[in-house]
Amino acid sequence: MKPMKPLVLATVVAMVIVSLFTGGVQATTAGDDNDSLVVSIDSATYLDLDGDLAEDDILTVFTISVPHGDWVFQITYAYCRLVLPSGSYFECTILIVGTYSTITIGLGWYNTAVESGWYHFGLYAWANGPYAPGPGVCTTSFDPPTEGNPGPPVVEIVDVVYE
Repeated sequence: MKPMKPLVLATVVAMVIVSLFTGGVQATTAGDDNDSLVVSIDSATYLDLDGDLAEDDILTVFTISVPHGDWVFQITYAYCRLVLPSGSYFECTILIVGTYSTITIGLGWYNTAVESGWYHFGLYAWANGPYAPGPGVCTTSFDPPTEGNPGPPVVEIVDVVYE
């Protein structure tokens, strides 16, 4: 795997659309088949990403892989949602333009580990094109032990690796 060039990374970062809402968790299920994008959440943990000496940030790392086949598509959307124990949530949609076989994205959620309890991270990815694989879905739960008011929440792409 090779790191993405700064211009491409800046383009991907510029395409991140962030929405902050309050709402409930909506469960989604999807079957595993050879015609769907393969999505996996590699890790979800809390730490101090912004250097404010408080472990109130969350880093989620996920991978999207294209199944073997003759696929023709140039656009992939990755919808990400981080749900707090209270039911409040943060979400963003990442637009990926170009071809890849596997892409791994590290997504930093700054100042979001503000409640005690179980957090849920979900990823729904779909491709758009004349011969695109079906959508893929993955979720995970984790428990960062932070409370307090760390500042305004922000989401940022921390790292992108593709092949």
